[in-house]
Amino acid sequence: MSAPFVRSLLVSLLVACGSTDPMTSADEAAPTVTLTGLTDGQTVMPGASLTLSATATDDVGVTRVDFHVDSTVACSQASEPYTCTWTVPATAGATYALSANAYDAAGNVGSSSTVTVTATASGGSGLTHGKDLTVAMVGPAAIGITSFTASGNSVGIYDASSAPYLQQIPASATYDGVTVTGPHLLMQGVSISGSIDVYAAMPVVIRGCKIRGSGYWSVYPRPGAGPVYILYSDLGGTAIGAASDEVITTSNDGHNVFLRNYISLGGDGFSMGSQNDQVLENYVEMFDPSGGAHNDGLQAAGDNNGLLIARNKILLNTGETGAINLGAWGGALAQYVTIDANYFAGGGWTFYGGGGQATPSHDISVTNNVFGFDFHSTVGAYGPGPAYWDTGHNNVWSNNVEADGTPVVP
Repeated sequence: MSAPFVRSLLVSLLVACGSTDPMTSADEAAPTVTLTGLTDGQTVMPGASLTLSATATDDVGVTRVDFHVDSTVACSQASEPYTCTWTVPATAGATYALSANAYDAAGNVGSSSTVTVTATASGGSGLTHGKDLTVAMVGPAAIGITSFTASGNSVGIYDASSAPYLQQIPASATYDGVTVTGPHLLMQGVSISGSIDVYAAMPVVIRGCKIRGSGYWSVYPRPGAGPVYILYSDLGGTAIGAASDEVITTSNDGHNVFLRNYISLGGDGFSMGSQNDQVLENYVEMFDPSGGAHNDGLQAAGDNNGLLIARNKILLNTGETGAINLGAWGGALAQYVTIDANYFAGGGWTFYGGGGQATPSHDISVTNNVFGFDFHSTVGAYGPGPAYWDTGHNNVWSNNVEADGTPVVP
């Protein structure tokens, strides 16, 4: 009996029984897929760029993997490696369910287990918006530091720096809700008449200090320095006409945290030239127009990927330039910047968006900010802005209002 005859007979019998030809039956096996690199219950930084990755297999072949954030497809990949980048929304305390689906050519779908992550910014103070921030909530006195060890001079901080102004801390520690990983240097309760230049490669914590002088900056993490944490400190110039031109200016590799500082008598509050920094709950006021060519609450100095600006109060009492200025002062556009739940007032245009360049700014998220009438009935001398705002390019402008509830729109 020939093989073709046997096959034909078998097919006839299977069809008679309601089955299909086993040689041509449909693929009914779903792929298997697993999220990798994330732990259920993990915390992530609001505004951070998070890499989602997965492994997927199928008996025939995987045609694509979709990554889901809650019920929304965040991105898809048709071939290995199955990875994509998701920008965590700026809202602190929000929880997200992450999962992945894998597909094969027959339309079968396999689903991963769900991993839950929570967006938690450093500090964990419970403040929800910068409009509610007061002077009493920031600076050394807010953490009970009212007397200081005086250095009398400007200070350079190096890895080998030590007492009387610095302590070598041998292990990880948490300060004001901010965790510092590994051995680090701590300066606490010190008064400096001048400035601090940070050269140390290890992390440096400046907590509850008073740093006042009329130089070009108050604190400067230099190129090559490790992360710097400035917490509950008092920084700036000494008088009108004796300002600190850029109170906090950065050129290191980033991952800096600036939390609950009182900043005044500066030309600019912050001049940011580093990446993955958090500027949280700082009170910035009393700008000195003689301290620099213009005044900005925070200016982007270029190369600002991953910058989070949240729950600050910036009161710009002069007519230029902006409470926020994302212009390309350092030659590189701001990108992947999250600006959420701040209170801004004053300046020319209160908000400058960094647009109008040959290469557009992108992935800028500006949400839930309040623009106040502290100095002008128009918020800024010309208006709230945003001036030079690029629409598109993954930029988001949402739920930003004047203090009376009037929407601020591009």
